Amino acid sequence: MGTECRNESEYRFFLLRLWSEGDGATAVWRCSLEDPATRARRGFDGIETLGSYLAALCRGDEGGSGSRPPSEPGGTD
Repeated sequence: MGTECRNESEYRFFLLRLWSEGDGATAVWRCSLEDPATRARRGFDGIETLGSYLAALCRGDEGGSGSRPPSEPGGTD
């Protein structure tokens, strides 16, 4: 994608969850990232918003545009 983290020695790791909501042509993918160290979770409306968030994170901008509280099927947050 051409976006690199600003400092090669910095890294982050997350637990990524992906699931589909809806049926057939109306199905959309939802995602969430969980920081295993803090158990903090951030949800995303789709793959594109997840990608935008990760790119912003690498630039040092931890704003949450496009994110939402995660609502995973069969679980509570």
